[in-house]
Amino acid sequence: LALRVRVRMLQSKLEKQNPSHDVMYSELSLLQEQRSEYANTLEVHFEDFSHGEIVSDIQNQTEALGGEVLTETQRIERQDERRELEESLKTLIDSDSSFSSIKKMLAEHYQEAGEKMQLTVEQTMRRNNVFIVHTIQGDKKLRHNANSNVSEDTTFEDDLDILLALEPSLSTSAIVPGADEEGRVSGLWSNSGGILIAGGSISAASSRDMGTVSYGIKERRQPGTIEKRPTVSELDEVVRNRRADKDAQGGYNELVVDNPEVAGYFQTGVQDEHGVFWAHNLETKNQLFELQTLYKASPSSIGYQRAITLFNKNLDMFKQGMITARSRGLPQYVMTPDRHVFECLSVNDNGTLTVGEEVTPEQIATGRAGLAPETRKEIGNNLLAKKMFRHASAQQEASAIIDTL
Repeated sequence: LALRVRVRMLQSKLEKQNPSHDVMYSELSLLQEQRSEYANTLEVHFEDFSHGEIVSDIQNQTEALGGEVLTETQRIERQDERRELEESLKTLIDSDSSFSSIKKMLAEHYQEAGEKMQLTVEQTMRRNNVFIVHTIQGDKKLRHNANSNVSEDTTFEDDLDILLALEPSLSTSAIVPGADEEGRVSGLWSNSGGILIAGGSISAASSRDMGTVSYGIKERRQPGTIEKRPTVSELDEVVRNRRADKDAQGGYNELVVDNPEVAGYFQTGVQDEHGVFWAHNLETKNQLFELQTLYKASPSSIGYQRAITLFNKNLDMFKQGMITARSRGLPQYVMTPDRHVFECLSVNDNGTLTVGEEVTPEQIATGRAGLAPETRKEIGNNLLAKKMFRHASAQQEASAIIDTL
């Protein structure tokens, strides 16, 4: 009975959980060893019982001749022993069938688990040498349109906190570093910057914008479609394809990532012919030279005052993004037009950037990502207090997510 129960428990564990492959096979092997020992012991009992049956037959014949016979108690005991042996034999037969079933379930289970593993952000990045990014539109009215879960009053800081604390399903793009032989680069939905993702699972993929819509914090899909996860080969074909012309914004692909873990924050920058990095693009460099010319002509002129105000406004936006990311403990990066990513060490007042080493998709994929549950919980409770979600259902879902941390 104990063997049968343990076999059934092993089947139940496999059906209800996602156990370790090695642990499951170890438990299965142990049960099979115990089954063999049980069978050997049963064989001895069966031989003893068979001998007893022969003795019983002789005693029955003796009874017919008027000799010594088995007592009623002994006969009942013999019948009980027979039933016990029959039940034990049935247990062995059932266990053989169950072991075969478990082996089949294990093979199917870990084949499916292996496929799911290949659809994780980390494995996709490493396999294809791509960054997976979620860009954040600079204009909050465009950022929080009708497709957004939160109100237009939600700040950039709030947006970053939502990503970190709630890990909502996101629309993202895969970015291949460098340009191809035709000068094409991976497109971005927005050049305002965004987050690098290193954790989560990919539930949908298309070489073009799918127009996905949020159906709650933890669900995002294309309207009017049934969710169908891509195969590994379909996903790889999507993420490896560059479609935009050099310096172009369009031509991006779309991947839906569930439970994304943020690995860092980036903004776009550019390297000039002298190797100097500039915030945003080369227009920052041009504006600086224009400022110098206007200043030499007349520091008090309206033209100079307007130009310096605009220059500082654009630069302050860049600085503030990096400062906010740093305050959340996120590494800061610069992404060039040809989609190379560098560490951003500082943003200088003249619009230049001090950069560190170039980072690879492999480094991002295998590095630190996401926040500790207690930190997510603290940030999440602060978000809930602001009541920024447009619908009560979203507020309730956010609260349920935070409660599980």
